[in-house]
Amino acid sequence: MAGERFGVRNSGVAAVVEGVGNHACKYMTGGIAVVLCATGRNFAVGMSGGIAWMSG
Repeated sequence: MAGERFGVRNSGVAAVVEGVGNHACKYMTGGIAVVLCATGRNFAVGMSGGIAWMSG
């Protein structure tokens, strides 16, 4: 599982993780994040670009 605030302000990275903590993918402007299991609170809040996929 990735830590708290994983991928915050991501602008071009592609990542695949098994789970994330609170505030993951917050304010993303680009890039791709794939989360295969659980997410914490505030997932993808304030995104203005990029792709965030959740499964689980």
